Amino acid sequence: MRESPGLHLNVAGKTIALQKKLLQAFEERTNEQKKWIELLANKVNALEKTYGAQYIWKIDHYQVEIKIKLNKNFNSKFLY
Repeated sequence: MRESPGLHLNVAGKTIALQKKLLQAFEERTNEQKKWIELLANKVNALEKTYGAQYIWKIDHYQVEIKIKLNKNFNSKFLY
């Protein structure tokens, strides 16, 4: 190292640059994992709120279906 201080500084600089890139990649991965953890936590919370509760289903064209049933069952005692 005494004979070539420039070579030593060059190797040290490359090592620091490589470690900086690796650290940046690690930070990006941890940030992505934090986002996924938050998303999964929100999903779990939503599932816990619906646990044991009944689901409410939306029926498309509900009025049309009721009219069809009423027309079919008009003579019947019970309307469905």
